[in-house]
Amino acid sequence: MFCLKIARVVIALAKYYVYRFINTNNEIIYIGKTNNIDNRISKQHFSHSGHLPRECYIETHRIEYAQFKSDNMMRIYEIYLIDKHKPLYNQEFNYKDDCMDIVLSDPAWLDYALTDDIRASIKPVQDEAYWIAKDLYDIESWHMCFAALGGGL
Repeated sequence: MFCLKIARVVIALAKYYVYRFINTNNEIIYIGKTNNIDNRISKQHFSHSGHLPRECYIETHRIEYAQFKSDNMMRIYEIYLIDKHKPLYNQEFNYKDDCMDIVLSDPAWLDYALTDDIRASIKPVQDEAYWIAKDLYDIESWHMCFAALGGGL
């Protein structure tokens, strides 16, 4: 008897993600991109490093993400989806007029587990002064000031 063993080959899909924040009305309120979805959501957005207004995080009811094979596809889809949906909290690529003359297929969206621990990182009372100071500056100025005061980004 002849036995042939075939090695299982697993090709890992590269880690390029586009994600979207969705409110309770099922409206897309923010679209972003990352190469590390867990770090981006839990350690950057829903933390003191979050660059969006606090209201965006509070309004986020669920998060979905799609995975892509390349950095270029991730970037193209982010720009395309922001232009298509015009999310409230996106500033970059959120043009008043429809600029895209192309149509891309909708990616396969997956649910990101928005846990109570992640939500608890937005502390409206204890961190009120932090959020007020952050909202007074534009994003670039805020990042520079926060970093100069010893905050990490």
